[in-house]
Amino acid sequence: MLITTQIVNGAITHEGLSSLEGKTVLCEVVKWYPKRSIQSNRFYWAILNETINQVSEYTGYTVNELHKAFKLMFLSEETLNVLTGQIEKSIRSTADLNSQEFSEYANKVMQYCSENFGIEYKLN
Repeated sequence: MLITTQIVNGAITHEGLSSLEGKTVLCEVVKWYPKRSIQSNRFYWAILNETINQVSEYTGYTVNELHKAFKLMFLSEETLNVLTGQIEKSIRSTADLNSQEFSEYANKVMQYCSENFGIEYKLN
């Protein structure tokens, strides 16, 4: 069971918790971040379009190909399949990132483009 709640005045209250009364449970408390915003998504695609405008003659990539390349570079994860012993690679979708993860991802993309293509982004 996954419960999202707030701590108010040092207390956690949630109606779903009452069903756990008298049971031993393991709780993990992590800071919650909202999903990426539409504004953040537009900002990211503006970065990609600016990058394409400046490097397309060198890379030949389209905007979507560049997006896939950055996801492969910065959002890929390798895990060990304990049943087969094989390393499996997965790529996270940017749609699944929370606001903090998406911000970190966009910053990595900008840093990479700045260092490798000399692109300077003008942020308002």
